[in-house]
Amino acid sequence: MRKNSRGTQLWTGSGAAIWHAPTIDPRHRAIYVATGDAYTEPAHPITDAVMAIHMDTGKVLWSVQDYENDAWLVGCAQEPNENCPKDLGPDYDFGASPILQSLPDGRRVLLAGQKSGLIFAHDPGRQGALLWKAALVEKVGESEILFGGAADQGAAYFDQRSRAVANGIWQVGRGFQISGLHIWGSGERSNTSYGGDLRNLGAGGSARLRPDGTIVPRNSFVQPDTNRTDVRFQQRIPFGDRVAIDAIAEVFNTFNRPNWNVETEESARDFGERVSGQNRTMQFGFRLTF
Repeated sequence: MRKNSRGTQLWTGSGAAIWHAPTIDPRHRAIYVATGDAYTEPAHPITDAVMAIHMDTGKVLWSVQDYENDAWLVGCAQEPNENCPKDLGPDYDFGASPILQSLPDGRRVLLAGQKSGLIFAHDPGRQGALLWKAALVEKVGESEILFGGAADQGAAYFDQRSRAVANGIWQVGRGFQISGLHIWGSGERSNTSYGGDLRNLGAGGSARLRPDGTIVPRNSFVQPDTNRTDVRFQQRIPFGDRVAIDAIAEVFNTFNRPNWNVETEESARDFGERVSGQNRTMQFGFRLTF
């Protein structure tokens, strides 16, 4: 790796984070995960990748990287310094669990949605070979896939039609900094159900069967739009040349917009009504550097 100006050795090989629940394939004794970006450079080949792990031994069965050289840290995006990766990546993690789906011809496909706005389809029966990829946005990276989608034997569903993100940092002076993030997004599709277990499938059932025999369409409900502003205040207090304390205050959903979620279970008394939202929250912290 390399040393910084203070002579501290900087190491590499930090691996990759997994941000979601694994996908289980008991028939083939496999666990499937999709990984996040690297925290050091060079980015390891298992970052931004889809992987299969043996359920009993923990052995990596195969790994396919869908985006290379993505070393990224949130602090380095806000305050770049010599300890950061020299070439900061785009932060194209996989944030949602891969979807394992059987096709009409008996083949299987593993679908993974990435924060780049791309969907990747891998063949778990051929060492994760890439079958196809598709962009859900006109420009890769302008919108993110953060949460899970759905799939059937004919199509995959990942849907947020529009999303805009703006952020900025203002160095006011005398160690005081203000940064902000605004997110606007059109409503995302939600999992829908009738409720109950009319087919006696137990805990693994989808509860989409209605009493009249019809099926509730999958992910047919669109939630309200999201509109949120987050603000961060930071004051640096130096103590000599090497020591400093940062006092940090963060306000999430600064303007207290409700950003409602709507009930999507048809048999629920409050179906179609607002059942939860977002409140303004704050947190305070300190950071010591030396």
